[in-house]
Amino acid sequence: MNASLLLPEIFSFRYCGISEHTVALGLLSNRPFGVCPQCKQISHKVHSYYERKVNDLPMSGKPVHLRISVRKFFCRQPECSRKIFAERFDEYLPSYQRRLQRSNVQVQQIGLGCGSKPGAKLCQLIGLPVSASTVLRVMKKTPLPEYAFGRVALICG
Repeated sequence: MNASLLLPEIFSFRYCGISEHTVALGLLSNRPFGVCPQCKQISHKVHSYYERKVNDLPMSGKPVHLRISVRKFFCRQPECSRKIFAERFDEYLPSYQRRLQRSNVQVQQIGLGCGSKPGAKLCQLIGLPVSASTVLRVMKKTPLPEYAFGRVALICG
């Protein structure tokens, strides 16, 4: 089976570790370059690596822990004040988040359907360990739908 079909397309599969209670996957970015978040210039010069630990959707009721090797790049733009930057995966993994966006969507849907405490219990059962506070925090970030209001004619008489 090709494990890369289960992952977002920007990541390549490095290793897999399966235990009785969890699944751990090692990932690396497929992108050949990084883009400076400040000046938007492309850089190919790698400075270093660090490991980012995040959670993904569960597999067979087991939590999935991703270990993503994130590259840091040198910014080659002389006018840019940021000399070193880390590659970003904003469409899948916003900055400072500990879960992939697709996992957040599932927590959001469960929370909106069940509420915070029952939603947290359901998440625990399916292998997505989050607290009731986390479910509530994700629910609060949900944008409200836009409603179009029509005109109402009042007829007196």
